[in-house]
Amino acid sequence: MSSPAHISTGTLARRVRLFVFSLVVLGLLGPIGMAYAAYRVHQLNTAVAEYGPAASLYRVRTAAIHQLSDMETSFHRFLLDGSSASLNLMQRDKERIEQMAQEDPELKADKLLQNLVSKEQQWSSLVAPLIEERKSLPAGQGLSEDLLAHYRTINPDLDVVRFESGADGDYRHSLENLNLSEQQTRLGFFVTCLTAAVILAILSLALAAGALRQTSGF
Repeated sequence: MSSPAHISTGTLARRVRLFVFSLVVLGLLGPIGMAYAAYRVHQLNTAVAEYGPAASLYRVRTAAIHQLSDMETSFHRFLLDGSSASLNLMQRDKERIEQMAQEDPELKADKLLQNLVSKEQQWSSLVAPLIEERKSLPAGQGLSEDLLAHYRTINPDLDVVRFESGADGDYRHSLENLNLSEQQTRLGFFVTCLTAAVILAILSLALAAGALRQTSGF
């Protein structure tokens, strides 16, 4: 039959082993939690790094789309009043659009911007005959039936709305990725801290319970 001293020693040894095991588990969970938090920070940094160029590209795209819209407005104004000033504005917007699309390699590689330039050039070729017809009329005179019929046949459209939708969609996608990464990073830190707090609480309660049981024997 085991002696009380032997039982007390065995119980103490089990408690020591449990304590050491708890410390090992805590030691493993700590680095795992920190590794996860570091991964989320890396993902956030990546999203931030991607958002900067995306925002810059969006600004250039928006400026080009505004120039495209102004170009279309100047054309319609020229058809109405025949003023050469409207033609000058249209040409200025055309040159600015093509210049922006060639400013750096990233813009040259941007599909939406290059499609916009291609559309603008096609449109310019399409409306060139209308411009010449309008030049043949006095500036203050209204449009002839032939010119109106020609305009309706050509039906020139720069697809400004389609380009706006494409630019807005790409920018919103980049912004949503950034917001999602921020939320996941906050959640990762919260879960890591909560897990560590729970483990510490459980370990503290276990040690306190063991200490109470140990002192109850005195």
